[in-house]
Amino acid sequence: SDKNKAVNKAVIHEGGMPTCKQSAPARCEFRGGMEEYCSAASCYLHGSGMFVVCENWLNHERTILAAKAYNLCIIKQVRVYGTEGKDSPLFCVYVMKRKSNDSKDNDDLST
Repeated sequence: SDKNKAVNKAVIHEGGMPTCKQSAPARCEFRGGMEEYCSAASCYLHGSGMFVVCENWLNHERTILAAKAYNLCIIKQVRVYGTEGKDSPLFCVYVMKRKSNDSKDNDDLST
């Protein structure tokens, strides 16, 4: 079964491999990146369903591109700053939905 398979690779864009087994999956792309998450969300979202995901701010542009590639629009962003006075956020929570045929319903806030 898949539960017993060892993870043999991870994508690390910055820094080293975390040594803690509990936090490593939250800090490395063991299960795919934003592209895979947006792809899956796009397949399963229906009607007014929403996809909420948290991502490292270093991947902000990548998140925008993934959302657009999979016909999702970002309707809300919550930027979280780790330290007061920092120029850029530490991470961001994105709320997305599938784009509809009605253009007034696609207020994309992917800036």
